[in-house]
Amino acid sequence: MNKKIKKISINFLIFFMLFAAQSAIIANAIYPLNRLQLFLSLLSVILLFNKNDNYIWAWWIAFAIILNSYSIYPIFIIPLIITFTILISEFSFNNFFTNRSYYSLIVVCFIATIFYNVSLLLIKHIINSLYFQKMSFTFGIFFIDLLWQIPFNSLAAIILFAFFKKLKYAR
Repeated sequence: MNKKIKKISINFLIFFMLFAAQSAIIANAIYPLNRLQLFLSLLSVILLFNKNDNYIWAWWIAFAIILNSYSIYPIFIIPLIITFTILISEFSFNNFFTNRSYYSLIVVCFIATIFYNVSLLLIKHIINSLYFQKMSFTFGIFFIDLLWQIPFNSLAAIILFAFFKKLKYAR
């Protein structure tokens, strides 16, 4: 019981620190650095250390509640996109990547980042076409932001992976 309380406490502390870093530091950073999405990096790392499905879905609930409250999108859009991102990432990891290495982590983080951002782009395009017909959207800015976000998310995932490995969360 004592180990379980310690693990829950460490998880809560890690979540709080990452949320504080995402909302206070990264969101206010200069242009390319503010593209980092720590929750995507953390979800990719958790997939590698996942022993049961309850663990990833507990993190999903925490991320979904927090991100939904800070989102400009209609309610439940972000949790829905995160759900599909987790399912796609988990499917990719379980069916295509058999080892728990940095390379598979980078590819899973790449897949999660692409799917999450393209899904948000699709939702944004649908909302703009339904309600704001005269608003224009530039795909060039989206792809430049995505090109910055992929290496930043991958680097953050590698750092988090090394941190979790140091904490002996590995199987």
